[in-house]
Parts: sequence; C-alpha cells; structure tokens
Amino acid sequence: MLFEIIEAAKEHLTNENHPCGECAICLYGFSDGDVFTKTECYHYFHSHCLARYIKNASFSESNEESNDGDSSEKK
Repeated sequence: MLFEIIEAAKEHLTNENHPCGECAICLYGFSDGDVFTKTECYHYFHSHCLARYIKNASFSESNEESNDGDSSEKK
C-alpha cells in the first residue's frame, strides 16, 4: 500500500494540471501555459530549460574532448 501512495504522490499535479513546485533548473514555479517535461525519475522541468541545459552540456562535453586532444599533442 505504501508503494501505491508513493507512486500517486510522484504524479501529483495541481488543479491547473501543471506540476506543483519549481523547475529544478531555473527554480521558477510552473504557470498556466508552461510547457514542461517529466523525466523518468519524476523531476519536472520547463521544456525550454531542459533543452538549453542539454545543449550546453553537449557543448561542454565536445569542448572537453577537443581540449583533451589538443593537450595530448602538445606533450
């Protein structure tokens, strides 16, 4: 029974059908008309915040890889 309660709580949305709480990236709440994404681990994000985060993370990874290649050539 406890498991069912926990699962129901994970899916909790406000009466306006948007998540209660804040976007874990920008820390702003959700308003009417906001487009949001729910991850498999039940975190809610504004879709544009999550897209920007993923884009920046991918850019950072590619820069690290290219910098690693440059530093090995200089050794």
